[in-house]
Amino acid sequence: MHDSTIGPITIDWDNGAVEIPLKIANDVTGTIIAQGLRLLVMPRMHPWGPARTVYELSINGEDWPDATSVQILAQTGDNISIEADTFEYIVNSDERPIAESEAV
Repeated sequence: MHDSTIGPITIDWDNGAVEIPLKIANDVTGTIIAQGLRLLVMPRMHPWGPARTVYELSINGEDWPDATSVQILAQTGDNISIEADTFEYIVNSDERPIAESEAV
């Protein structure tokens, strides 16, 4: 996910969900979906300077269905932290599937 572009983040407060779209390459996009949201920390301080891309993404768990938290370190130096009941990564339609080794 290094150098993926972070799209507009959607938070559904009532239903406890967050969606984070990522553009991985010119023709590959997907969305991280967290449901049962318990914690969302999303600073935008830009200690490393402005950017819209991911430096590193890590999940706490073996794979997306087992994850309990996701950390996205942006190339701004800001760390987006999410804790939720469930996580999934969905590749948008009409595009090639993301291999699990590419998803983390």
